[in-house]
Amino acid sequence: MRRVDVWAIVDNVAASQGVTREDIFGRSRLKRIAQARFLAWAAVYLSYPSTSLTDLGLLFGRERSTISHGLFRAKAERAAPFVRRAA
Repeated sequence: MRRVDVWAIVDNVAASQGVTREDIFGRSRLKRIAQARFLAWAAVYLSYPSTSLTDLGLLFGRERSTISHGLFRAKAERAAPFVRRAA
C-alpha cells in the first residue's frame, strides 16, 4: 500500500463528501464527517483488500475495532436506500 495512493483515495472521498482531509483524519463526531470518514476507510480497504484492519487503524490513527465498526457502518449506509422500514 503506497501512502501517495491512500492520500489520493482520501482526497477523492473528502471532495465528494464536502469535507477536508483533515476532517477525515480528525476526531470530529459530526454525522457528515463521520460518514465521510467511514467511506474513506471503506474505499482504502476495498482498494487494498490484503491490508489488515490493524494496519488501517495505524494509518488513520484509530483502533482496529473502530475501523471494523466503521466499515460495518459504511456497508450499512450504502444498503440503506434499499431497506424498507416497517410501518
